[in-house]
Amino acid sequence: MSLAPASLRRTFADLVGDQPSRLATDAFVEHSRQIATAYLLRRTHSGRLRLDQFDLRVEDLALDCFADLFRRDDEGRLVRLRGYAQSIGWESLDDAGLAIAVRRLVFSVVNEGLFRRYRESDPTVGRLIRTLKQHVGEHDRLSLHRVRGTYLVELLDATPDQKARPLMPPEVLEAHLHGLLGSSGPMRDVVGELAELFASHPLYAPAVSLPDLALCIRNVLARRGEISGEATADADDVDGRNLTVLVQSYIEHALARVRHDMEGLYVGRRGISPNLYLAYFRAVGDILRDQLTGAGTPDLSFREALNGHIAAVSSKEYRRTHQAVLEYLVNLTRARVLAQAAPLV
Repeated sequence: MSLAPASLRRTFADLVGDQPSRLATDAFVEHSRQIATAYLLRRTHSGRLRLDQFDLRVEDLALDCFADLFRRDDEGRLVRLRGYAQSIGWESLDDAGLAIAVRRLVFSVVNEGLFRRYRESDPTVGRLIRTLKQHVGEHDRLSLHRVRGTYLVELLDATPDQKARPLMPPEVLEAHLHGLLGSSGPMRDVVGELAELFASHPLYAPAVSLPDLALCIRNVLARRGEISGEATADADDVDGRNLTVLVQSYIEHALARVRHDMEGLYVGRRGISPNLYLAYFRAVGDILRDQLTGAGTPDLSFREALNGHIAAVSSKEYRRTHQAVLEYLVNLTRARVLAQAAPLV
């Protein structure tokens, strides 16, 4: 059973202390396993992960991927959790903020685990890593440095506000990469376009872990048949999976446009806080990815989508304060997406 926010805080405090208890460890392992399993299932259902590559059930793959999160030092302390807790200033976060931070940590660790397994079984990922390191290092707007043991590609002139945003989800990054890789140009050009994406995107931090970037590129190439073992697709053929990626890119474009167009009304005239306004659009993105691509959380309600990005609100509070705004933004953004996708369908 996953932990409620208040229970998660008590458990997390135990784990980042000097003597983590077995009870807290077991509870946090189960909490992390549920998050990791749901994340891997979502990737599997969207076609971005093939379990037959690893010969493991999704639950076992989840445990294997985040096992390193519970590595202990000679004194029995959970060094990785302690390092992460210190880096996010966990004690200053409210319960909802801590729950979101834990989910991000699990997602990051799972992606690292997938990268490790891909690297062991697929030489493509290793080649991509080496190529990306070279071109990122040569680019004048990007930096490559280690953060908690993982290489991070980041925009050099990013502002503190930009850095404070959440990292771009893999499915969103893949949607953009589909367009960047569309001409099969050199990886140097892809890295340059990535810098432009970082500088212009209004919702996410201008950074990505190097393993995540390599895996996203690998997934896009595999879907398009440009990696051995996959059927080769005609460059002009929009099959089901390519259509999904295109629609995801349309969702991202529509989110950015509607957010820009409506900010004066909702933030400037109606006094909605910038943070709540941003949370609305993150929820809109989750809802539309579920409705239009199947890459989101199945059967996600609007209130559940919003509660994933703000302190949880009750059904009554949602109906009174948020429902009208969120439903209007969903409908407006969906209309823009469908208008872009109409020629394809």
